[in-house]
Amino acid sequence: MKTLFKLSTIVLMSLLALNVSAQELPKLGIEAGINLSNSSWDADPMDKKARVGFQIGITADYAITDEWHLQSGLSFTTKGAKVEGRTTDGDMMFDGKITVNQSYLQLPIYGAYKIEVVPGTKIVFNAGPYLAYGVGGQTKVSGDIAIFDEIATGDGNVDTYGTDGFL
Repeated sequence: MKTLFKLSTIVLMSLLALNVSAQELPKLGIEAGINLSNSSWDADPMDKKARVGFQIGITADYAITDEWHLQSGLSFTTKGAKVEGRTTDGDMMFDGKITVNQSYLQLPIYGAYKIEVVPGTKIVFNAGPYLAYGVGGQTKVSGDIAIFDEIATGDGNVDTYGTDGFL
């Protein structure tokens, strides 16, 4: 985490230096869209389903040359996962559904290469890291959980990022 923080600080300082020496101001924009997210944990044999979320934010595009650009911005995005079904693991059995909804603020730092295919139209290739901070979310668990011979049944909501949360 410290390495990522140092790298982000260096990139942001470079952006400030580029902005001072560049003839053009960065181009600002607004972005909005939908996204699909899912969990990465092995839930086999349970059924994993993608969650539909949205993203909205502001963008900044810094031109280094005509082809090379540095792109950044700040966006609010929602992600999550849904797992349902029945599984057993040793002395534990779960039969139900887990739904995770998460909200993040994201700050991407992308290097972009733009190729003009026809006048006024460019293809953009970009890549790079992003920083994300979880700002809210709910995790809902419903169904039966059996540990040894004890069975707990019920529905419950837990703040994903909070004192009673998981993360």
